[in-house]
Amino acid sequence: MRKIVLLSVLMIALAGLILTGCSKVKGQAEAALKAAEKVVSEAKPEAEKIVPDQIKALEATLSGAKEKFGKGDYKAATE
Repeated sequence: MRKIVLLSVLMIALAGLILTGCSKVKGQAEAALKAAEKVVSEAKPEAEKIVPDQIKALEATLSGAKEKFGKGDYKAATE
């Protein structure tokens, strides 16, 4: 009985650590995406005049990162 209680406490602690780690990664990914969106939106008007193909590629990359974030792959979204 004592082993079961100890194992249960350890499992709950481990789950808490995992959730804390995941939320930290999610927060970092969310902040990175917001920063990237801001930079792209600010640079877009001028960049479309100078390098329209590159801004389209940049937007596609940002869209892919948002998609990965939506699927819960926060590490890939930040990369």
